[in-house]
Amino acid sequence: MLRLLTKRPLGIKIAVAAELILAYISMGAGVELVRDPSGKAFGLQPLIPYMPFNLHDFVLVGFWLIAIYGVLPIVLAAGLWFGKKWAWVGALSLGAVVVTWIVSEVFLFYSFGFTFFYPLIGGIGVLTIVLSYLPSTREYVSLIKV
Repeated sequence: MLRLLTKRPLGIKIAVAAELILAYISMGAGVELVRDPSGKAFGLQPLIPYMPFNLHDFVLVGFWLIAIYGVLPIVLAAGLWFGKKWAWVGALSLGAVVVTWIVSEVFLFYSFGFTFFYPLIGGIGVLTIVLSYLPSTREYVSLIKV
């Protein structure tokens, strides 16, 4: 058991790094959108005419980025590091949410301008999903009990 805690598979190490990169990027962007909900710091245009609901600003997006893409990946990274099954399930789920979010954004808002963050964040989501299914990753999280 002690050997499993000290010898982590490369897939776990990369997944933890990916989660922490996602958290770092998202926390900064989220804080900026809460501080300036207009989105002008990022060159965002108002979305009110394009949304099926009333979106006055980007403050809700900022809170989403902070909570779901910022704090949650840090918790999941810690859980993955220690081989917790709930963290594996959470990382896999968050990867799917990230990919869905980015594909939706590109599909809906591509005409507003493409940024290098789309492939970066989408790539982190895909990477997380792929790493979650590696045999060494699955073995690591299933051998250490929750």
